[in-house]
Amino acid sequence: MMVDAMAKALADRSCLELEDMICRLTAQAERVERTLEEAKRDRESLLRDLHVARQALASRKRTAKEPAVSSHALLRYVERVLGIDVKALERTLLSQEVKEAIHAGATRVTVNGVSLVVKDNVIVTVVD
Repeated sequence: MMVDAMAKALADRSCLELEDMICRLTAQAERVERTLEEAKRDRESLLRDLHVARQALASRKRTAKEPAVSSHALLRYVERVLGIDVKALERTLLSQEVKEAIHAGATRVTVNGVSLVVKDNVIVTVVD
């Protein structure tokens, strides 16, 4: 083994030489330890920077999409800004005649020339 080889190599050294070697090896080990600690700090700093950079990229990708308006926002605009009673429109679309057709299993109901498309008992769109 290596320890045995080292022990044989040092067998003919004097105490003074061995003490000097121990001092040098201790100093060298301390330098290596400091280098390792510094490398660990550098690694932690790099990992923090990497995390921040990844977050910034993810944020930019999220906001890079083209701006859009949700259906909910459109509905609220129609109600609040244009002053249209959406509940009254809903009652108009869901008249008794339409309800009966939906209960009978219709998937499309035409009223006054306008077709209401039905899926799972819900009017999902209107086509003319």
